[in-house]
Amino acid sequence: MSVVFDGNPLTAMQSSHSQSPQTALSAHELSQEIKSFISGVDAVQGRKLSVREHARCAVRLLRSVPTCRGAVLEHLRSVYDEHVSAFLHNLETEGDAGSVVSSNLEDIIQEVHGVLSEFIRLNPRAWAPLVSSWAVDLLGQLSSKHAGRRIAPHSSSLNELLQLWMSCAATRSLMEAYSQCLAAMLSWCPDACVDALLNTSVQHSPHFDWVVAHIGSAFPDVEASLLDINCRFGTTVNFSGSVWSVFHAGVIGKGLKVRTATELPDPSGVIQNIQTLLLIVVQCCSSSGLNSSINGSQSSGPDEPPPINAEAAKVVAITLVENICPDVSNGELSWPLEEHARTTVERDIHIRRCFEAHPVIFPLLQVVAAGRPALCYCSAMLRGLLATLLSYWEASREMSSTDSPWHLQASCLLVSCMGEGQLLPPVLANVHEAFPYLTPFEVRLLLLAVWEYVRGNGPMPQKFIFSSEKGVFCRDFTRDGDVARYVAPIHSVLHKNIDRLGHLCWRFQL
Repeated sequence: MSVVFDGNPLTAMQSSHSQSPQTALSAHELSQEIKSFISGVDAVQGRKLSVREHARCAVRLLRSVPTCRGAVLEHLRSVYDEHVSAFLHNLETEGDAGSVVSSNLEDIIQEVHGVLSEFIRLNPRAWAPLVSSWAVDLLGQLSSKHAGRRIAPHSSSLNELLQLWMSCAATRSLMEAYSQCLAAMLSWCPDACVDALLNTSVQHSPHFDWVVAHIGSAFPDVEASLLDINCRFGTTVNFSGSVWSVFHAGVIGKGLKVRTATELPDPSGVIQNIQTLLLIVVQCCSSSGLNSSINGSQSSGPDEPPPINAEAAKVVAITLVENICPDVSNGELSWPLEEHARTTVERDIHIRRCFEAHPVIFPLLQVVAAGRPALCYCSAMLRGLLATLLSYWEASREMSSTDSPWHLQASCLLVSCMGEGQLLPPVLANVHEAFPYLTPFEVRLLLLAVWEYVRGNGPMPQKFIFSSEKGVFCRDFTRDGDVARYVAPIHSVLHKNIDRLGHLCWRFQL
């Protein structure tokens, strides 16, 4: 099998042959290598191993003790990540000689590729399933982790993403390894290889779409578990998020999905159109005739926005749901356990992409939220978006939530909107104020508390009572039981970050 690194063709084992001849390790040497690998300290000299030395130790163990492959491959994840980070940093600071970072790991990656390639060639049934899962999972993690880098193209620019990642030795090596595994397994077990690809696609889409597209174009004769379903995707039946029907970049056997060039509209024109639409919607939903029919005869003060009529807001809510997720029934208001949301992953991803493509949806939801209890009828939309945000924050390896600007903004707007619509009590409706100060893991903890509250206290219109004093429907949260158990994660995060969140503590008092 021939591979390419930096434009130079290499045989699969050239990297290892270019090193000094490999000699069998004695039992004592092998013991020293194992100790060094586990501790990260040179067993002879007693000093800490560098990343490069530790990687070399891992490769020697992979050659000499193949049964260590699980531990070695797990360690090599950090080596590949180190190389990718340095590669992207150098692209971002190109021209600035003082900022160049050298990972000095490319020859290690080539050697790892050579060793794995030889093992797969000699014993494909033992090595191909393991290496294929490892390679494709690591590709997914690296693609998602570095998707927000300044040099990284947008996830919809598949050709640019493909060029970027295939010019990086680490990701190209992983792609070559996976392709070799797939080629080796085609005759006896293609399902396992394709399973790993599709499962990773579900976890890391859309940042992983370039991998699916590349594999699809590289293996045009692969008949990969339900191709009919992928061809009929979205046209006949709903497959409830089965990973077999989740293809967003193309169908294996058909190559890249043809993308039509679209001219981006002028941003100022978009903002003006959104403002005009919202003005019309608000006027239609707050006319005196509508308000007098159900909200009473109360009128707002000169400096207050007019109240939104509940029935009119319900029309907007149902219209949004019918256009964004038409397969949802009007009665689908209750929320399942968070882990059960995986059964609707296909629909949830579609919902998230609608929010990304159409920024007007959030302002329209805010109008709906003001016409309580109309937001209850958008339950499926809110649930789908929150499910994808939970998955994103769980997989994110960024240091701060601010490194993912769209997902941070979406999380804040979603919680704010649910608070305005009184799907959440005030103490939970305020959690979005802390999001910019937190790590991705902590944001997920707080969003999970939001999910659990709504699951335990369903967003039902019957829970809202008309207030003649205010002229609007309101919810009495005291009837929903003890809120304290949902607030525990919030207080835990507050205490951990008291230096940055101290000024917000009063916002989360029961």
